[in-house]
Amino acid sequence: MNNWFCNGKEGCDWRNQFDEFWQKILLKGELGDALAYSWHEGNPVFAVFALQDGMLIGWDLNSKTAQSVPGLASKSQNERLALYRSQNANLDGGPTQSSFWPISNIWIENTNLLLANYNGANHYLYVSGWGGGNDNYDLPGDWYQGSAGAIRSQTYQASFAIPGIGAQITGIAAIAAMVASRTPLLPAFGGPVGLAAFTLDLASLSTWDTDYYYAPGYWGSPKPVPTP
Repeated sequence: MNNWFCNGKEGCDWRNQFDEFWQKILLKGELGDALAYSWHEGNPVFAVFALQDGMLIGWDLNSKTAQSVPGLASKSQNERLALYRSQNANLDGGPTQSSFWPISNIWIENTNLLLANYNGANHYLYVSGWGGGNDNYDLPGDWYQGSAGAIRSQTYQASFAIPGIGAQITGIAAIAAMVASRTPLLPAFGGPVGLAAFTLDLASLSTWDTDYYYAPGYWGSPKPVPTP
């Protein structure tokens, strides 16, 4: 937070730039979250958290432009601040475990914005805040596309979850057999089928996280993509 909001100033504390409402939102929020920071004609005005040149910004859905976070805070209605998160992300925060590896970086989180309408990633659910609005909102299908640039996303493998007992036993037994009797890899795991099953079991433990960032230029309109 200090790197984002203090620009390297010695002794600077980011909290001094935000009241308690915004402090709680910033500590809870993640890249890709939608913040209802104001209201207009009975509807919330949203901004999505993203990065621009390594700095945190709010992508304003009304103007389709990148806004500084302190700038958004200065014109927010704090009693109505509320944080929303895509239904396809981890609502508790952090990486999302996938049971659909290896295509989880497309389907689990809102990581391919052209597919958002198809897989429902634009359906955002209430996470925290003061709000007063609905429990969920659907962001416009082209929310990320502006005239001078767009919000893009990039998924990366964050970590592995703890393997299940079956995978642990299989792996330990196979490795022990390999060490004890110098058994080759494939026979130790019961042949190609056994090794493939073990590999898929481990792969399903992959956890994925996503960076959202501003990219200049026009990236085109959303296009429906059929299932493979």
